[in-house]
Formats: sequence, structure tokens, C-alpha cells
Amino acid sequence: MYWEFRLAIGKTHSLPVHKENAIYWTIIKNWVELARGQGSIHSDQELEEDKHFIEAYTHTVMRNGNVDQQTKNVIADSYLIDIAAGSIMKKAEADSTGKKVGSKEHSVLIGTVQLIADLSRRRRATYGSLWVEAARQSIRTNRDSWRHGYSPSRNQSYILNSRPTLALDEASLKSKVMERMLLDGSSAIIGPSATANNILQTYENLLSIIENKKCREKDIEILNTTSIMVDRT
Repeated sequence: MYWEFRLAIGKTHSLPVHKENAIYWTIIKNWVELARGQGSIHSDQELEEDKHFIEAYTHTVMRNGNVDQQTKNVIADSYLIDIAAGSIMKKAEADSTGKKVGSKEHSVLIGTVQLIADLSRRRRATYGSLWVEAARQSIRTNRDSWRHGYSPSRNQSYILNSRPTLALDEASLKSKVMERMLLDGSSAIIGPSATANNILQTYENLLSIIENKKCREKDIEILNTTSIMVDRT
């Protein structure tokens, strides 16, 4: 979106490449108008929320300006989905050369991560928040907990599982994934699963990094996600 908006501004204004930071903040300042110019169908309120989130997200990453705790939580929610994608890729099986490529299982993993990568930062935050919510319920009840979401624009479904123990009931996970896909009538679905403790610990570690507290970045690699992906195509 940034490059699309930059191109739109560049049609009427000269954009010196040595002042990219100023261009970036100009784009954020005019986010609603630029989105309208690109044919966005979202409401003004939704676009203003996008603008606020991107501004706060930028301040957080660049560690300048004041960012409220709620926004920090949302950003941690979104990064939780990023960590899930990386965790899934680590499960790829190596071929005879030692490279993690070439198997049917690896192709499924690639497809799963592609569906995740297609999500906007705010959309990842939505699903990350649902996963944290599921983990907290799983801790309270000592049972599996599920949350789901659906993207009409992509016709894709997402069902997130938190389980109280390391034991994974793959049959149950597959059943829930297929049931959700049929209910939504979606063309593709992913169903990530992790233990409640791993989800919450990863989330807390992400918050610590965002808040610039002491936390080693390698500590966020504990999520150990298992995922099922189904694509009708």
C-alpha cells in the first residue's frame, strides 16, 4: 500500500528519494484521502483506524513517540501470527541434500505460510488476539479452545486452536478445519495449533521486546506451531 500511495503522490508532486522519511509521514498524514483515491471501499472510520494503527506501529518500531498500551498489545498480537509462520516453516522436512524443500509436506507448509503472509498487519492482529483469547480460555478450562475468522475478500478461513498439553489430537484438528471450511464455504483454510502456555509465553515475550524490556529475541521462538491447510484448488 505504501508504494501504491507513493506512486499516487508522485503523479502530482516531486518526490526526492533522499527525503523518504518525510514522504512516509506525508503518506500516513493523508492516508484516508490516498486510500479513497486507490478505490478503497472501507468506511472513513475504518480508514482512520488504519491510519492510527500504522502511525502507532511505526512509532513502536522506530522507538519514538508515545504509544498507548492497547496499541502495543495489538502489535504483539500481530507478531504472534508472524512467529507462527516461522514456527511452521521450521517443521519442513529436509530432502536427501539436507535442504528443506521438495516434499509434499513442505509444499503444504509453503501454502500455509503464503496464506498467513497475505494478511495485513491489522488482520494478523485480529487473529493473534483471538489466539491469545483461546489460550487464556484453555488455561481456565484445561481443555482445547477454538477461535475462527473469515476473510470475504480472499474467501479464506482461519481456525485457531489452543490446547492445554503437548498432546495433539490431529484427527480432531482436521475435523474442525474441514467443518469450518464447509460452514464458511471458503476456498482455503489454515488451522494453526499450539499449547496455551507457548502461545501466552510467546505473546508476553513479544510485549517485552516491544516495550524495550530485557528479553532475548530467541526467546520468542518457543511457539512450536502445528498447522493444517486445505486448499480447494
